[in-house]
Amino acid sequence: MHFILFVVVILYSISLIYVYFNPHIVFNNISDIDIQLAKHLILIFIAAAPLIVMQRFISAVFSIRIEDYILQFVEISSSIIKILSTFFFFKNDIYNIVGYILFMQCMYLISVMIELVIINFRYKYNFRLVAKTFRFSKKTFELTKKMALTSIALTISWILYYELDSVYVSKLYNPKTVALFAIGITMLTFSRSLMNAFFSPFQTKFNHLRGIKDENSLSAFFIRIVVLSFPISIISPICIIILMKPLIISWIGFNYFDSILISKIFIANLFFSFLLIPISYLAMAREKFKFLLISSLMLPFFYLLTYLIIYKYFGLLSLPMAKVITLLINLIINVILIKEVINFSLLNLLFSIGRQITFPVLLLLLLLYITSPLWNIATGKNTFHFLRIVGVGSICTILSILLYYFINPDTRLLLYKILAKFKPNAI
Repeated sequence: MHFILFVVVILYSISLIYVYFNPHIVFNNISDIDIQLAKHLILIFIAAAPLIVMQRFISAVFSIRIEDYILQFVEISSSIIKILSTFFFFKNDIYNIVGYILFMQCMYLISVMIELVIINFRYKYNFRLVAKTFRFSKKTFELTKKMALTSIALTISWILYYELDSVYVSKLYNPKTVALFAIGITMLTFSRSLMNAFFSPFQTKFNHLRGIKDENSLSAFFIRIVVLSFPISIISPICIIILMKPLIISWIGFNYFDSILISKIFIANLFFSFLLIPISYLAMAREKFKFLLISSLMLPFFYLLTYLIIYKYFGLLSLPMAKVITLLINLIINVILIKEVINFSLLNLLFSIGRQITFPVLLLLLLLYITSPLWNIATGKNTFHFLRIVGVGSICTILSILLYYFINPDTRLLLYKILAKFKPNAI
């Protein structure tokens, strides 16, 4: 599978090389300076392309051993550094996009190198043997053909939907507009990394339960993950959206005021994570490849279709709005087709947890109102203010999520079990 991904990456790199020599295919009405800027960015992406294969290999190594938390710790640490680096690359009237993208890819490389070192020392991996076996195997391909082809389709769909927003903006508008979108895209990417850090350890459990053919436990585990992730997917985005204005102003200043609404819409994509991600894990575990293909191919199709319908009415907001609407459509279609994957009523589950989120959301709004003097700061770019806003928002979010966990009987029981482990033994 990694070799097939390698072939896909080569094709991706070839397409980037073609764009490098023909930049007008992607970028509209740009000056010679902007052309050079675009070419520098393309060279960076071409150089970083092989890291995609390395990252997939590393992810597989940790997943097999159910130690994804190590991988997530390294990647989250890297993402935090990327976020903080914006104070250096974006200041006053300077927007060093080439330096920032280059730094991001360097951090990507450093993360991969650290993870390889961990694999070497922790698992005593024989990388020479891995290199020797890195080739196309017809036998292996026949055994995993459906999964491999589905994974390729998922990867291509993922790239078209999630990874090329900056390219779309450059083509549809102009390079200067990319700066406005880059803020929201960066925040969404970081938030999605945190969300994936929560979900990814559960993927191995899905596969394990499927492997031992315990279908009842697999369904119960799916329900548990939906219940656990629901407040994270709802409360966290609400808090970020409310704090978006002071966050952006303290992060990069008033010059990017127009990024606030764009970023809010981008963050709204997180609302659907609690269901879309567990459904994809369950469908993959139960080998529902047709379901996965339909679900994944819908993303770029409806993204384009929605944008074409609304762009005349909403201008720059059309692209992020189309992204949110596409995920909503995807969620609705998944719920309609979900009978192929699960054998219980999903709507009853959603209705139950939907009622239980009311008081936690009200608590969040109350806490943010009480603490508004601490975060409602609009004095310009200020690192201390930025960190204070992040801290206040994190505390308010955590308290609200904990309230949900105590309201829900299943999560309340789980919390009691966790707390019981820290209770000292009675004398």
